[in-house]
Amino acid sequence: VAAPHHRRGLHVQPLTPGLSRTLGIALRQDKPVNNALREVLDALQHLKGS
Repeated sequence: VAAPHHRRGLHVQPLTPGLSRTLGIALRQDKPVNNALREVLDALQHLKGS
């Protein structure tokens, strides 16, 4: 939470060791991938490569 006014009432502390998670995407076979979803999938694929 970057902005101080959004942190009001919160205690922010880094985790050591840091947490990591593997995320996945489930696509339904009965629904076509539209342009908006294709953009999201392409952006995520690009992030995966970096």
